[in-house]
Amino acid sequence: MTFPSEYGPSLLGRRLSAALRDVASSKVQVRRAATRDLAEYVDSPARSQVVARLERLAVEDDDIEVRVQAIMAMVDGGARESVSLLVKLAQTAIPRVQQMSLLALGDLAEPGAADAVEVALEAVKSALPALRYQGLVALRNLKKSEALAPLLSGITDDDPEVRWVAVRLLDELMAVDGAQSANPLGARGITATTMNQLRPLLNDEVPRVAVAATLLLARLGDDIAIAKLPTWLSNRPHKLDRQDEEAALELIGKLRVESGRNELERRAWRWLREGTNAWISRVALAQMGDARASQSILRDLDSNSPMKCARAIEAVGRIGLKQGRTRLKYLLAHPSAYDLDTIRWALERLDSSQET
Repeated sequence: MTFPSEYGPSLLGRRLSAALRDVASSKVQVRRAATRDLAEYVDSPARSQVVARLERLAVEDDDIEVRVQAIMAMVDGGARESVSLLVKLAQTAIPRVQQMSLLALGDLAEPGAADAVEVALEAVKSALPALRYQGLVALRNLKKSEALAPLLSGITDDDPEVRWVAVRLLDELMAVDGAQSANPLGARGITATTMNQLRPLLNDEVPRVAVAATLLLARLGDDIAIAKLPTWLSNRPHKLDRQDEEAALELIGKLRVESGRNELERRAWRWLREGTNAWISRVALAQMGDARASQSILRDLDSNSPMKCARAIEAVGRIGLKQGRTRLKYLLAHPSAYDLDTIRWALERLDSSQET
C-alpha cells in the first residue's frame, strides 16, 4: 500500500519530533531507543539540530548507554563535525565513553588528524586494557601504514585481548601493504627484526593470540609458523573460529604445506553433504596439484547452479586452473547472471600465470 507523496515529509517530521521529544524522557529505556532512532536523521535536512542534540546527550545524559548510543549515532550518520567533541570526550569522559569516542574517531577523523592521533596515543598508554585496545584500533585507522610502531608495542601487552588485536591489526596492515607494494617487507618496514618480535607469540599462553600470530607469521613466510598451521587445524582442545580456520586452510594451499594435506582432505570430502570449509579445502588441494579437487572445481564451473559456478570462476582465476579457460571465454561471450568483471579478472590471471 502506498500513500500520497505529500504525506511523506510530514510523517518524517513527526517521527523526528517524537525522537527529539523522547530523548528527554525520564524513562531510560525510552531515551535509549530514541537516541538510536536519531541516527537516521543525522544525514537529513535537520542535520544540525540532530547532531547538536546527540552531542548534548553524549556529554550530559545520566545513563552511560544513552551516551554510547549517541556516539554510535554520530558514527552511523557520518557526523564529522563532531570530531572536536569526540577528541575531548576521549580525553576526559568516563572510560566507557572514552572507549566509544576512540572508536568513533577512527571512523570520523581525517587520517593523520593531529588531535585525534594524539588522544589515541594517550589511550595506548592507559592503565585500562579497554582503552589501550581501542587506542590501537584508532591508530591503525588514523595513521594507516605509519601505525607499525604502536602496533608492535601492543604485542607485548599484559592483556591478551590487547595482544590479540595488535596482531590482528598488524595482519590487516600487511594485507593492505602487500596489495600496494611489490616488496611489502622492505617497503613497509616488516624486517627480520620485526618478525623476531612476533615469534614469541607463537607460544602465547592464550590460544587465540597464538593462532593470530601463527597466521600472520605464516603469511610473512616464517617457516616455524608455516609448520604450525596443520597443528592448529588438528588441535582438539582448542577449536579455531571459522575465520581463523578458513585462513589456515587457504594458507596451507597457497604455501603448499604437504603436512596439512590430511586436514584438507578430511574437510574436502564429506560422506553425506558438503561440510563447513569443504570448498576452501578443495581449492587449497587443487593449488597443491590434487587432480580430484581440480576436477571438482571444473565441474562447478560447468554447473547450472549460479552459486557453484560463481565460486568456481573466482577459484579458477585465483589458483591458475588453465583447464577452465575455454569455459570462462564461453561465459564471457554469453552474458548471464555472472559478474563479467570477475570473469575478465580470472582470464587475466590465467594469462599472467601462463606468461610466468
